[in-house]
Amino acid sequence: MVLGGIHPGGYPEHVFSKCRADFIVAGEGEIPLVRLVEELSGGRDFASVPGLGWRDGDRIRLQPNGGLASVDAVERLPDPAYDLLPSGIYESLSIESARGCKFKCTFCSTKFLGSWRGVSAGNFVDRLERMQRYLKRTRYKVFSIIDDLYTLDIQRVADVTR
Repeated sequence: MVLGGIHPGGYPEHVFSKCRADFIVAGEGEIPLVRLVEELSGGRDFASVPGLGWRDGDRIRLQPNGGLASVDAVERLPDPAYDLLPSGIYESLSIESARGCKFKCTFCSTKFLGSWRGVSAGNFVDRLERMQRYLKRTRYKVFSIIDDLYTLDIQRVADVTR
């Protein structure tokens, strides 16, 4: 079992003490998760996987995370496998056009403060168009933009809307 997200990534020792997870991926997980699968298939050199936490006997091992993905890397990520999504279960399709937040508000729970990275309007529109055919699998047939701060770059929002 592999866990990721804000809570497991921020409090791995607590999560390992409360559940039977085998691994935790901290930070942005696309690259570490692929690396973990590669290591599980072959070498098992978990220490080479950035952001990975795992049990090593009675000890918990934690690797530093690999940093944030660049805008270029986010733009090159493959689309989610929405063709495998069961029909009628989810209300909408989640989609992101940016990661992080420009601001550093002390009250915020956003993990990547001061690191807003928005993909180009063209890249986001292309992704919306490619995934539109999967909307029929959702209950409301809509997208949910899951950015922390979608409207930060108003010109980009205008370009997407056009």
